[in-house]
Amino acid sequence: MSLRASVTINRRGLTLKVVGDKTKAEVLPEVTSMLAGFAYEQLRFNAPVKTGALRDSVTVTVMGLKAVVRPTAEYAGYVERGTRAHIIRVRNRRALHWREGSQSRFAKSVNHPGAKAHEYIRQTKLEIKDQTQRIFQQVWRDNLG
Repeated sequence: MSLRASVTINRRGLTLKVVGDKTKAEVLPEVTSMLAGFAYEQLRFNAPVKTGALRDSVTVTVMGLKAVVRPTAEYAGYVERGTRAHIIRVRNRRALHWREGSQSRFAKSVNHPGAKAHEYIRQTKLEIKDQTQRIFQQVWRDNLG
């Protein structure tokens, strides 16, 4: 039996697809489910944690032989790819506000130095590729002896 899994990174998450010949098609949904579960756990583990919101936003959706695992936090893509230095300007208020120690600071704009990329989605993709064969073999043994 020939089984193949593809893992692609889309805008903000991972798409997994399992393909196999029809001789043992009954194991394909289980392979997909196990790969999706592994990807979910690894993406949560690899996500950088400041408040935990990014890690907690990871979702998994399994649809037949396809699964999508992705963080739903709005800023997930910025964490994955990083940002360039940029200016943050006031939009809906009179001033930006933040605290430095016990001091309140106000400004119309600030220079943001940018943020380093944390390629947690790409790292998860590599880990899935490393574990795919093991998961195939485990499902094969459990279902077909």
